[in-house]
Amino acid sequence: MNLTAKGITIFDEDGNIKWSTPPLKSPVNKLSLTEMGNLVLLDKSNNSLWESFQHPTDTIVIGQRLPVGASLSSAASNSNLSTGSYNFTITSSDAILQWYGQTYWKLSMDTKVYKNSNNMVEYMAINSTGFYFFGNDDIVSVYQVGLPLANFRIAKLTSSGQFTLSSFSGTNWKQEFVVPDDGCQTPFVCGRAGLCTHNTVSSSAICSCPPIFHVGSGNFGGCVPSDGSYSLPLACSSTDYGNQSNSSVVSFLKIGNGVQYFSNIYSDPVMYGVNLSACQDFCSDNCSCLGIFYKNSSGSCFMIANGLGSIQSSNAGGSDLFGFIKAIAASKTTSDDTNDGQTSENGGFPVAAAVLLPIAGSHSMEDSNSGGGGGNSSNSSTSGLVYFPLFALEMHEQGSYLELADPRLEGRVTNDEVEKLVRIALCCVHEEPALRPNMVTVVGMLEGGTPLPQPRMESLNFLRFYGRRFTEASMIAEEDEFGSLMHQQARNSTTGGSQNGFSYISSQNISGPR
Repeated sequence: MNLTAKGITIFDEDGNIKWSTPPLKSPVNKLSLTEMGNLVLLDKSNNSLWESFQHPTDTIVIGQRLPVGASLSSAASNSNLSTGSYNFTITSSDAILQWYGQTYWKLSMDTKVYKNSNNMVEYMAINSTGFYFFGNDDIVSVYQVGLPLANFRIAKLTSSGQFTLSSFSGTNWKQEFVVPDDGCQTPFVCGRAGLCTHNTVSSSAICSCPPIFHVGSGNFGGCVPSDGSYSLPLACSSTDYGNQSNSSVVSFLKIGNGVQYFSNIYSDPVMYGVNLSACQDFCSDNCSCLGIFYKNSSGSCFMIANGLGSIQSSNAGGSDLFGFIKAIAASKTTSDDTNDGQTSENGGFPVAAAVLLPIAGSHSMEDSNSGGGGGNSSNSSTSGLVYFPLFALEMHEQGSYLELADPRLEGRVTNDEVEKLVRIALCCVHEEPALRPNMVTVVGMLEGGTPLPQPRMESLNFLRFYGRRFTEASMIAEEDEFGSLMHQQARNSTTGGSQNGFSYISSQNISGPR
């Protein structure tokens, strides 16, 4: 370390400058260390040019003030004293802990803290009886935490993100105040996307991985998608963001309900009263977004921004808050990527598409009943053609999904598989365009990475109107068209055509008004 008229300069063993004081308004005359521990540079008139107390890093001591707008910044680790990612900041009404801009503790919400007045906060200080937040009168504290009497006490933001107060007595440090006191509330306790469960017996954090994730390796640790074709993206604020592929497809991996994220209770939703697709679209279009939490009952959309921390396991198993982690996958360029490798006998046609074919048109009930497919409904069934979207809706309401499967697939598909496709298809024909999922979401649902929504019945009632009109029109035209219809069926049978009796109508008739 060198002290010159320009200030203090610190060099490493190779002579490289590691730190220096900023430019000063006049030459330095002397250096003074006060009995409180404040290092002061003075000019020849003993005026202060620079003080260490005015430039805190991760610690303050008795006699030192932390004014509004100032922050403590953690070290990167216990062995690496460069600036880390946690901050403790004083505002005019509160004190907050943040990680990459995400709040995970507030002074005003801590039950161990006493509020004495509604005055605006000017600064924080610690003394022999505790730590306090004072306003401009310096007499009555706005907030206070009383602690046992101690002559030497420090407040520190640790490299793990906890704000602590400790006193020194004899030869030992005694930790007197720690926040957050729940280990799972610390943002990165289990690494990126790790699942933290609070052990109520030992008050410790137990780390694991969410479903469809496993323990990762490398710089971030934590958990990574079990499907190796997915990776977790970096936020655009990250220094490594430029190394990320721009040709990736965005998906959302469900981590279930009964989970929580540390910042949700301290932040407002980014969107209110929206459906899940709108919440996911918002995240897909935002390079800072790394995941979402969606509250189904209120349509609230919470965003995980700038950094993805650990997920908290919650005891509220029946919660309607669902978590999704944003993932990127390389675009599939080969034709071999079918649904679990299953294809129909017809030239490698995907089973999923074959199951969905009937929902794209009208259906003959007579042919269906003879083929084992088709049920009865007071609205949709006639002796002739049926408006298939309405038939699908009615079978969805009854839970009779196999009634909708192409008879050619008998024994090759399960009720759950057909249910999945029908629910997706019904969501795609919602009368309200805003309720329809985009194709990224549809792909995610088909692949299993995005949860299946329940179709909104209030947005599908138009199918009943269309179905009645379709049935009435087909009955009126039945007599005139009977001859040509029989001729068409005969031609199909002689040319080896399909026996399923499907005919197709326009996309406008299928889905209603756009």
